[in-house]
Amino acid sequence: MLASIQFERYYFSRIDFKYTPDSESVENKGLEFGHEVRYLDSDEIEVIVNCTMTDESGLLLQVTMHGFFKLEKDEESDPEEVALLCEKNTLAIMFPYLRSAVSDISLKANTSPIILPTVNIVSLLENSKKIIAETEDSKVKDK
Repeated sequence: MLASIQFERYYFSRIDFKYTPDSESVENKGLEFGHEVRYLDSDEIEVIVNCTMTDESGLLLQVTMHGFFKLEKDEESDPEEVALLCEKNTLAIMFPYLRSAVSDISLKANTSPIILPTVNIVSLLENSKKIIAETEDSKVKDK
């Protein structure tokens, strides 16, 4: 049997929104994502997703979301495959909730809604891992 996950619940531990009317005219907004997967016990996972958006006019949007998942696996499940499943699928499940919250926050602030782009989670993770590996390689070379 392959491992499976079930989305249990989520909450937002941080929502910061600083806005100036000048942000409406700024085209280039910086967008950063980060995540952490925590194995709370053998069958529960917590995933923390951070999203930060900034621009040169003073716009700042920071959101931290925590999602909790139930993990079902058997003794024969490969730990590396389980970790990969958890990382990719949990982020893909959580992202629409994060995207909706960001839009709601900006809309309720009576501004033009901020709509996060759809994201290819697999590509995002691969790029993140590549950047981390390159950073670690450059640290080793500097020593």
